[in-house]
Amino acid sequence: LESRTRSVSHPPPSNLELEIAEQRMEECRIRLGICAMDKKARSKPMGEILSRLDEALFEVVFFGDDMILNDPVEEWPVVDVLIAFYSSGFPLEKAEK
Repeated sequence: LESRTRSVSHPPPSNLELEIAEQRMEECRIRLGICAMDKKARSKPMGEILSRLDEALFEVVFFGDDMILNDPVEEWPVVDVLIAFYSSGFPLEKAEK
C-alpha cells in the first residue's frame, strides 16, 4: 500500500495571539528580587550568578540603593523569591520585614 502524507498549512498567528502567548509566558515566570546595595547587586560575581538563570523562567527585579534605603517596605515590588545580601549600610532589620 502506498502511504500518502498530507501537509497541512496553518496561517501564521495574529498579533493578538502572539500578545496573549507572551502574556501567558510572563505570568509563568518567577519574579526574583535582588535586595542588595547597588555595588553588590551589579557586581561581576552577581552578574555571573544571574547569567546562569533561564530568562524564560525568571524575571530579575533589582531593588537598588534608593529603594532599599528610602522607600517603605510596603512599596517594594512584590516578588516570588527574595534574595538579600548584607553589606555595610544595608538596613537588615528593614529587609527582614
